[in-house]
Amino acid sequence: MGCLFQGSVVLSKKLGDTWIKIPCIGKIGSCNYTDVCDLLKNAQCPAPFVSHSIPCKCPFTKGNYKLPSSEFIVEVAVFPTGDYHAVGKLSTGDNKSVACVELFVTFG
Repeated sequence: MGCLFQGSVVLSKKLGDTWIKIPCIGKIGSCNYTDVCDLLKNAQCPAPFVSHSIPCKCPFTKGNYKLPSSEFIVEVAVFPTGDYHAVGKLSTGDNKSVACVELFVTFG
């Protein structure tokens, strides 16, 4: 049985002065996820998350977390070069908000 967390991500790419929403393709882009815990169960936690005690697998511990500006190596060239904005929301099965994350990322 999976967890009771649902998630949504809105991902946009900057083109000139405009942000263009990227559709959900193959679980990447602006997507909804019905079982976040199942999605993360085999994921590797990035080193900056580990060093700053930020959980990336269920069960999530209640608290406030802050990740300073960090660099990550992305092994798969999924994203074309450019600036991206992402807003991720996590909620319980009865639609109560649990977490919200906003990221600005540059690939290149």
